[in-house]
Amino acid sequence: MNAIDGLRRTRDPEIAGYWAEFVAFETGEGQVLRAFQLGGRTATTRVRALAWLRLRARLAARNMAEQDASEAVFSWLCDRQAAVQALTYVTAGEMYLHLVTEGATHYEFSIRPVFLPAAARGERPESVVEFSARGTA
Repeated sequence: MNAIDGLRRTRDPEIAGYWAEFVAFETGEGQVLRAFQLGGRTATTRVRALAWLRLRARLAARNMAEQDASEAVFSWLCDRQAAVQALTYVTAGEMYLHLVTEGATHYEFSIRPVFLPAAARGERPESVVEFSARGTA
């Protein structure tokens, strides 16, 4: 079993799914001047979220004006350890972010888990239980 297969088998019951997003922003004079959401998608598994993100990265790399930026994206796509790292981060409930710079434009590829609130899981937060208990006494 490889590292990715091992990560596929673990699941946090609080995670409802995953959000993968592709954003571009332009900077100038030390600040963000404009930002554009170039795509976003929900996924039921972290592997599907990563697959969507990798597809968007591949399409973006083909359209980048600077060869260095395009090569950086393709290098990331070929790096199996980067894929394992992405899955490791979201398995731990954290956001994974990969940033590619092309001149003043920065491309941000990210995946993050989407958590269900306790009420949606059928649980009552402790503070609600305590309040109810005090209210009925």
